[in-house]
Amino acid sequence: MGSIGYGIAQRAKAFRMRILYHNKNRRAVEEEELAVGAEYCSNMAELLQQSDFVMVAVTLTPETHNLIGRKQLQLMKPTATLINISRGQVIDQDALVDALKRGIIKAAALDVTYPEPLPR
Repeated sequence: MGSIGYGIAQRAKAFRMRILYHNKNRRAVEEEELAVGAEYCSNMAELLQQSDFVMVAVTLTPETHNLIGRKQLQLMKPTATLINISRGQVIDQDALVDALKRGIIKAAALDVTYPEPLPR
């Protein structure tokens, strides 16, 4: 949970949401983290299986390219919503479209796509 994730967690707390986060490096337990009541998930699979809303806020690197693909979408609840505020290439869009069509997840909110804009 970086600074953007922390800002989102602060807002989510106002809605009494349970806040889970995953990062390759666990955030140091700080007074701020305790204030939002965030819980660290040691692996992304654990987070995906438990979450009603999954918000992806990462930088685009070779490691995060297609971070969310078929395997990760299959782990999510059928009532879950995927929210991407990163870069379009962080999500495997073909896998996402398939997951939405087949009801694997309920919805997606995309701030960005690849390419942008999407072809008709």
